[in-house]
Amino acid sequence: MILADEPCASLDARTASEVLAIFLGVCRQDEKTLLLVSQDEAALGGADRVIDMAELNRTEARRGTA
Repeated sequence: MILADEPCASLDARTASEVLAIFLGVCRQDEKTLLLVSQDEAALGGADRVIDMAELNRTEARRGTA
């Protein structure tokens, strides 16, 4: 498993795209999980699953479990 918190925050768009492609390629090749935290929606493109924490928090608040 790779845990990445804003791994491309300081990178230009082209380099960020290349770094994300490397992360995804390694994880898919080795059948590993990439848990990526990012505020950059461009980072979502290659994801198999996206969890929007803001939406999750709103849902939990409506249920009264937040």
